[in-house]
Amino acid sequence: MSGVLAVITHQNAPKLNIKGGIRGGTLLQSAAINFYGQHIGVVVAETFEQARHTAQMVKVEYKQTVARTDFKLMKNEAVTPKDNPDVKRGDTITAFKNAEFKIESIFETPVEHHHPMEPHATIASWEGEKLTFYNGAQIVNGAQSAAAATLGIPVTNVRIITPHIGGGFGSKGWQWANLVLAAIASRIVKRPVKMALILAVTGAGKILNPKTARSQIIGGVVWGIGMALTEESVIDERWGNFITRSFADYHVPSNLDIGSIETIFIDEKDTITNNMGIKGIGEVGIVGVAGAVVNAIFNATGKRVRELPVTPDKLL
Repeated sequence: MSGVLAVITHQNAPKLNIKGGIRGGTLLQSAAINFYGQHIGVVVAETFEQARHTAQMVKVEYKQTVARTDFKLMKNEAVTPKDNPDVKRGDTITAFKNAEFKIESIFETPVEHHHPMEPHATIASWEGEKLTFYNGAQIVNGAQSAAAATLGIPVTNVRIITPHIGGGFGSKGWQWANLVLAAIASRIVKRPVKMALILAVTGAGKILNPKTARSQIIGGVVWGIGMALTEESVIDERWGNFITRSFADYHVPSNLDIGSIETIFIDEKDTITNNMGIKGIGEVGIVGVAGAVVNAIFNATGKRVRELPVTPDKLL
């Protein structure tokens, strides 16, 4: 094809350490397909349009197996991973047994997943054994160590340049296949390669910057409102893929859905986390919001709903 520089699959991709810290893919290491949307190849071309056209020309034959996606049917087969055992803290059975008041019920929350407002994009460039990435990352040294471990090169040979995180919202806390696939493609074609993949009242310890802390809590509150009222990921159990894959059908609260939000911080000294008493409050704001919204719905309607999100059909 005109303009095509390389087509990379499991047949010609270099061997990688799949336990190096990169998430969301098998990194072209075998012909096995483990999940819907898995990368099976990379097309590198002079332009994005040439790469996309060539990728659309690829014909793939699969040996189909039954998708295992229903957790309720499979829960009896669950096993504890040897390299990541369960962590137990406290004695909930005894505490519940001795509690003065007990409430026994089933509470259900739906599957939810990130819907980034932008692609996860990476530019990778090699200079000898030195590798430079231009890549959005919330934890820059984590991206550096994951790339080095996966590619099998010294961490000192990897440089991550992140002038702007972009719309991270958790999806950029870890690194995904685009980071390493861009590096593989860059080394094979011997030139830089760009790769885009489709991607209150609070006790928050010592507050260093009230303005940014307030913004973080407001974001958490909006997040909690979405959890309570709108957000739900629907899975196609035939293939194991998410049906709700865009903001057209995965609904998040918009400006018109949110009223006035006031933030109040409790003056507390909490040195359990660290000696300075400083906490990361990005997720703290969400805690308790969904429960408060559901309680408000109960007060207004008299109907107790324990399955999120609380959509109108559950109140009829």
